[in-house]
Amino acid sequence: MDLSEYSSGMTSDKVISNFKNWVSIIEGYSHISLTDEDSFEKRYQEEFINDFELVDADADENPFSVSQQIYINEYVKIIQSVLEANKDKYQVQELIEEAQIIREQLPASTKSKVVNSISKLLAKIQMKGLELLKEVWSEAKKQAIKKIIEGSLENLPKLLDIFS
Repeated sequence: MDLSEYSSGMTSDKVISNFKNWVSIIEGYSHISLTDEDSFEKRYQEEFINDFELVDADADENPFSVSQQIYINEYVKIIQSVLEANKDKYQVQELIEEAQIIREQLPASTKSKVVNSISKLLAKIQMKGLELLKEVWSEAKKQAIKKIIEGSLENLPKLLDIFS
């Protein structure tokens, strides 16, 4: 094998330009829907993102507060438990793992990333079936009501906003 020095005459600016072009092509592929199912899932994800109404100016830079992270973690834990209970019926092992990743990465993620991740998870759940999505919503509401009854009345407006 010849390991002698090689020179191509390509400038560093040209290499950087080619690299940026290559990255933009790869990013473009991530936005292409290859099937109707992909297209529907993206639409559902956008719908869930809009439902969360994240209007914080710092959403792309900062994490949620500790108390918000606790609520979000509990919410995703509820989703995860519903998926666990239905894993044989709907074949959702991948979604269970995705929920776990969201919970693990929550403290180190921006608000936008968390909302996008949860929205994507909910869109995938919707693609599995409306009955499963309804069960997720129903269980989340039950748990919110349980928290209210246990004495978390100061958080009532926040909890109701999540599920309305």
